[in-house]
Amino acid sequence: MNDQERLLTIFLRLQSGAHLAKAQLADEFGVSEKTIQRDFSLLSGFLDTQPMVAAELAYDAKHHTRYLKGKSLFNKKDILVISKILLENRSLNKEENKSLLDSLLALVSKDEQNEVSSIIASELLNYAPLSDTQNRIDKVWEWSEMIRKELVLDI
Repeated sequence: MNDQERLLTIFLRLQSGAHLAKAQLADEFGVSEKTIQRDFSLLSGFLDTQPMVAAELAYDAKHHTRYLKGKSLFNKKDILVISKILLENRSLNKEENKSLLDSLLALVSKDEQNEVSSIIASELLNYAPLSDTQNRIDKVWEWSEMIRKELVLDI
């Protein structure tokens, strides 16, 4: 197996969700761990230069493996704006709002999460949730599906 085939094999395994150990790959391909480390570096550099690939090569320190970790095409500014709109329009109940904000923040790095969280902290502190606790996200989805399927909507 040549270098390109090895690199593609590693990439395809990563894409399938595998966690790959350097030593194991070195044994399998009959190369040094340093060669596998270079392969990981090449893949990481390549993924970093591809704006439309929503993944990065991550390291699991506990298991000493590499894996593909999804990354967001949103940046911290996008998350901040969406968070502010979400908080200001007060259209969701408290639990839905928290869940959605947490999901949005999870799309950026820990440092960026802290930065955005500190900016919206006062809005969160002063946030007055709706007294009605019905789940609106499910309702919006249900209504949208009915509209898409051109069904009669009974409100």
